[in-house]
Amino acid sequence: MLAYFRIGIFILFTRVVKMSSVNEILVRLHLSRKDLNNLSTSQLKTIFLDLTVKEISLLCRVSRKFDRVCEDESFWKTKVADDYGIEKKYGSTWRATARKMDEINMINLNSKWFSGKTYKQILDEALQQEYSPEFILDLQEEYLLPYANNSIDDVFDLEGCFDDEGCQEVANKVFGRDYTEDELDDIFYINNRQMTILNNTISESQVYEKDPIRELMHFSSLPKGQLIFISY
Repeated sequence: MLAYFRIGIFILFTRVVKMSSVNEILVRLHLSRKDLNNLSTSQLKTIFLDLTVKEISLLCRVSRKFDRVCEDESFWKTKVADDYGIEKKYGSTWRATARKMDEINMINLNSKWFSGKTYKQILDEALQQEYSPEFILDLQEEYLLPYANNSIDDVFDLEGCFDDEGCQEVANKVFGRDYTEDELDDIFYINNRQMTILNNTISESQVYEKDPIRELMHFSSLPKGQLIFISY
């Protein structure tokens, strides 16, 4: 009897949490449940595209109208393309693909790097070359050089710079001063997680002839402490 009571409490608690989460989403959107029910399917899709996969999954359970949007494969195909820059299914359905990409914290290939190019453009350029294990490293060095006072020797120290203390050591060595906050932001942007993932993907794809997107998925799924810059 106690076991059934505990199960009942757990189910009730889960429902309350989900309800609270749904309300939080609606507050953030400046909408009420009534507003959502009065929107067209097209308008709902537009709103849903701005939400995370987890948030959409919560709203899918609110009404049949929302669930119809969630059952629309064309919606999920657009969602995957917008949020991750992926144009191929990596699951039984586009919805399953979206869930998978969300679970592994997949990078968005549509986002832009420091140079202004998207990560997809950078990836495609690297893969078009017959063998380019140093492609990402060379690119990072090019944009890090001004922050190393154009010293090739010192730029190597910046390539492995991911914290303030390490970067400021380089700054004091080459400039005799600390980097400004903006300069540090630039260095971290150049050395960001996405570029490490791209580097590893390019290396593994070209050396072992693997599917680049599956490699992107693998390296995106790794926690920060396990994501190491691969060099061949």
